[in-house]
Amino acid sequence: MNYLSNFQIGAREVVGFGFNGQPNYMDRIDFPLPAVRWRPETPEIKELRQKEKGDWKNLTIAEKKALYRASFCQTLAEVEAPTGK
Repeated sequence: MNYLSNFQIGAREVVGFGFNGQPNYMDRIDFPLPAVRWRPETPEIKELRQKEKGDWKNLTIAEKKALYRASFCQTLAEVEAPTGK
């Protein structure tokens, strides 16, 4: 990853190839696999990531939602929802 890419994504984790092979984030219905997580890792998220390695039955619904929102800005339903414009 070059300097410009590091500058653009900051401390967010690169987790895959992404839509075009670049480390960027896009909410897309046709390719719902962004290359980087939505938010940088905080101590709270880091703790939840360790907890998720175990049995998911031990995670509360709020913890599961927090993990999801750390990785994604919107759900697919939110992406498809009308904006009113």
